[in-house]
Amino acid sequence: HNDPIHFSRALAMQSEMMARHGKFEAALDIKSQMVLLYDVHKHTIRISQAYGSDRCGQCIAQSALWHLRLGDTKRSLEVCERVLMDLLPWMDPQNIHNGFL
Repeated sequence: HNDPIHFSRALAMQSEMMARHGKFEAALDIKSQMVLLYDVHKHTIRISQAYGSDRCGQCIAQSALWHLRLGDTKRSLEVCERVLMDLLPWMDPQNIHNGFL
């Protein structure tokens, strides 16, 4: 399916599953592929409407933890800054699942 809404969400879920299995480098590689497709301005509302929450934004936020597990505190803080400045302002504040993951 070439729709970036569904494909980027699938990559986000695959990335999360890799991280759950302790494969943080693989999770970050997959997240990097997802980020090439995902545009928060265009996709967050559509993904949330289709699936109830924006797994792509959540994946980006969770990647801060994966960087920490790999010992890269600097990159982890950069991801946190991106989430706060570039992602959360575009997400629906009523979607609590997006805001707290």
